[in-house]
Amino acid sequence: MDRNARMVIAPSFTAAGPFRGGLACVNRGGQVGRPGEVTGGKWGYIDASGAYAFSAQFDGAGDFSEGLAAVNLGSRVKYAAHDDFYYSEGGKWGFIDQSGAFVLPPRFQFAHHFREGIASVCESGRYGFIRANGEWAVGANYENASPFHDGLAAVKVGDRYGYIDLAGELRIAPRFELAYDFHNGLAAGHTPDPYLWIFFDAEGNERFTAPDGTAHVGHFSDGLIMANLCKLERYSDGRIYPHGLRRGLGYLNDRGEWAIPPQFTWGGSFQEGLAWVKRDEGPCGFIRPDGSFLPTPDLEDANSFDGGLATVRIDGKFALLNLEGKVFWSEQ
Repeated sequence: MDRNARMVIAPSFTAAGPFRGGLACVNRGGQVGRPGEVTGGKWGYIDASGAYAFSAQFDGAGDFSEGLAAVNLGSRVKYAAHDDFYYSEGGKWGFIDQSGAFVLPPRFQFAHHFREGIASVCESGRYGFIRANGEWAVGANYENASPFHDGLAAVKVGDRYGYIDLAGELRIAPRFELAYDFHNGLAAGHTPDPYLWIFFDAEGNERFTAPDGTAHVGHFSDGLIMANLCKLERYSDGRIYPHGLRRGLGYLNDRGEWAIPPQFTWGGSFQEGLAWVKRDEGPCGFIRPDGSFLPTPDLEDANSFDGGLATVRIDGKFALLNLEGKVFWSEQ
């Protein structure tokens, strides 16, 4: 639909992604995979009129970024009976331009989107970074690698993550079991024992540690970081794990202090000045960075804002909410 809530491309797809660079990735014939995912079927790209931009169809595909999109040829759909979802396996990934022509032919086991001029790819079980001309920017030397963000990328060396710069130089030594992207100059890394979330700057200097019992954190946005407290227990394998229901979700400032004290059961990071939150079995809502609530109808479900709109559910119907808390569109 357009910004006047007028349907301009009629529903006809199994799945559809956002428009990026004038094209949107769509699927027909796919199966329900992990929550929020569709796998299998055939993937293609449409323009703003709803017509396919080119005839090529793929077995897997991602959104365009920096003029290129990662696509897969040859993957096959499999069923995970124990979890009751479908997933794709195999095939090779390459990159196409907006005409549908391959710029980098399928040769990779996996490929992330391009960011800051290079893309994280997997070849022969190892991850590295490739340029759009096919040259390696950083060799495939890692067990895993995330896309670059703010000039740094998390890479896995052995069983720990550190960070490299665009030249491939190690800037932050591997020490984290999990490592998140940099946002506004801060990133978070997790150590398993002691069970800690540590926030640090681009030089690797520790800025603060999340409060004891923090099981999960978000990214730094609007001056705040979502943090979720939980009971931690040591299991028979000797490792520490979060256990039981969440007992408190709140938001930290850039000094690791509670700016919005833990009081929510669920919630997300701030995006476009608002964060969705929920208390126990009550309705969802949106809070501002000062902790005040945006006036909205009672929301049964809510998601983060993107492009000035958030997907919500009201009275059993899906709807879109604007930044003023008003219903922009609702199912009939």
